Amino acid sequence: MKLNKIFKAAWLKKLLSGNYRQTTGCLKDTNNRSRPHYCCLGVAGCVLKEMGLAEWGNNGELISLSDGGSNDSILPRQLREKIGLSNDAQDHLMEMNDDEGKNFREIADYIKKL
Repeated sequence: MKLNKIFKAAWLKKLLSGNYRQTTGCLKDTNNRSRPHYCCLGVAGCVLKEMGLAEWGNNGELISLSDGGSNDSILPRQLREKIGLSNDAQDHLMEMNDDEGKNFREIADYIKKL
């Protein structure tokens, strides 16, 4: 599975923009925060929303507009498949963000290779 080039460029731009604060354990964290924090996959969710493929639910879950599938910690399967992100790559990105404490710049370096 190959990551869609247009999606990849938009995702990298957002990750490297400095406009997103990083969190772990969920796609989007709005609890007790002045502005939302996102994991690396949550930033991907922002791109998917801008592309008209998804929307954010009230509890930080990403909802696929084509089938209604949702999740608050990983990208819904149909969205992941649409952008060409393999399950293995998603798992590795979650590990980098949540377990290894990598910042968005380090994660972007991995995404560039996908």
